[in-house]
Amino acid sequence: MRLALTLAAVLLATHAMAEGQEHEVVGHIKQQLACRSDPDAVPLLTYLSQRGYISLVEAKKSDSTSCWRMHRPLDIDGIAIQGVCAANEDPFMRAMYLNIF
Repeated sequence: MRLALTLAAVLLATHAMAEGQEHEVVGHIKQQLACRSDPDAVPLLTYLSQRGYISLVEAKKSDSTSCWRMHRPLDIDGIAIQGVCAANEDPFMRAMYLNIF
């Protein structure tokens, strides 16, 4: 019984932490879209990949731009985001993140 209660508490805490992280990433996306911070797609794409929203190897690439179809939508203020694109013209960044750009 105690094990079941402990497991339930861990699962609830994990779910709450995941919801908190998703809230933070939505805030980050809003900052990027509003041009309130310098663009940097790498942390966001890493987050989306780690959480199963995208698979980096499935990128559709053209020149310095990569796009991904989301495996499941990400809700931002009631808008279901179905895909994401990123571009970077910096040769150093492109060389450092071959799996992204």
